[in-house]
Amino acid sequence: MTWVDVHGEAVHRLDPESGRCATTAIGERLGAAAPAAGGGMVIAARSGFLRLGETGGLVRLAEVEAAPRTRMNDGKCDPRGRFWAGSMSEVDEPTAALYCLSPDGTVRRRLGGIVVSNGIGWSPDGATMYYVDSGRGRVDQLEFDLRSGELGERRPLVGIPPEQGVPDGLAVDVEGCVWVALFGGGTLRRFLADGRPAGQLRLPAPLVTSCAFAGPSLEDLYITTAAHLPAAARSPLSGALFRCRPPTPGLPVAPFASSSR
Repeated sequence: MTWVDVHGEAVHRLDPESGRCATTAIGERLGAAAPAAGGGMVIAARSGFLRLGETGGLVRLAEVEAAPRTRMNDGKCDPRGRFWAGSMSEVDEPTAALYCLSPDGTVRRRLGGIVVSNGIGWSPDGATMYYVDSGRGRVDQLEFDLRSGELGERRPLVGIPPEQGVPDGLAVDVEGCVWVALFGGGTLRRFLADGRPAGQLRLPAPLVTSCAFAGPSLEDLYITTAAHLPAAARSPLSGALFRCRPPTPGLPVAPFASSSR
């Protein structure tokens, strides 16, 4: 299980069996990390993509965000091993974007006009990509060509009223349901593939940031929370990592396909 501490500028790796947690300092803010098939991991850092070697050592793969008021944020690999990660505006303007890092190291800008690029996931058949622009308070679905990685029509899946929180990270289970973290809402909500509500989990921390399935059978759902805003002071558990076991396991997430660089 791997997660990042944005403000702590570090990647954490937890072994659920032993309880051991290893921390690697990155030296700049980062929004996401994904394991690489050849070892180590690929990282969406403040200004672009990095590669962290299996034994340490950082290599900068590409710089994609030169604007002073944006930084890279959440990301995930698609079923073919391409790493999708987006940026966020730090002044709530639609100046951010979504990028795709291919296994050959090339980077393409895939969506623009984003406020805060966040959760990404794919349907069980890989034909739909789910995507969150937190600045618009919405989870979208996009037609996805699994072979080429091309995006098709983009449609809203579900809108989140502001009083319920802001949609943040997400994960998809084997039934094709989308689990969405609600930042400021203290909840993790589950939606069917047609957008209908299918349950929720309330957390003892208001700033729920993301979730991911892990464990040998992907039966455990890990949930991250934040503690960097005044709203978190209401809960002594803000910033904690939580684990639960929902009735439905999650889909496997592919590693970054490149085994070099």
